[in-house]
Amino acid sequence: MAPATYWLAQRLVKTRWISLPNLIAQEELVPELIQDAVDAERLVETLTLVRRRTRREALETRFAELHAGLQRGASERAASAVLELVEHGALSVTASNPSASKARPS
Repeated sequence: MAPATYWLAQRLVKTRWISLPNLIAQEELVPELIQDAVDAERLVETLTLVRRRTRREALETRFAELHAGLQRGASERAASAVLELVEHGALSVTASNPSASKARPS
C-alpha cells in the first residue's frame, strides 16, 4: 500500500484487523505484517510459524469453522426452497436426456 494511502486509511478506518480471516473471526488468526512492520526477519518468523504442522492444522480447522458459519446452511436452504416450489406446482421438473443435448451427426 502506498505510504500516503496507508496514512490516510489509519485516520479514516477504525478497525483492529485488516486481513479477512482476522476480521471475520474477530481475533488474530494470521499475523498482519503491514507497512513498516514487515521486514525479512519478521517475514521468515511468520512463515516458519504458519508452516508448523500443529499451527497449520489449527488454522485449517478454524478456517473450516469460519467457512461453515459463513455458509449458514445456504445449500440446504436453497434445496428446500426449490423443493417447496416443485411441491406447490410453481416449478415443473422434467427428466433430462443427456444424449438429447449432443449434436447429431449429419
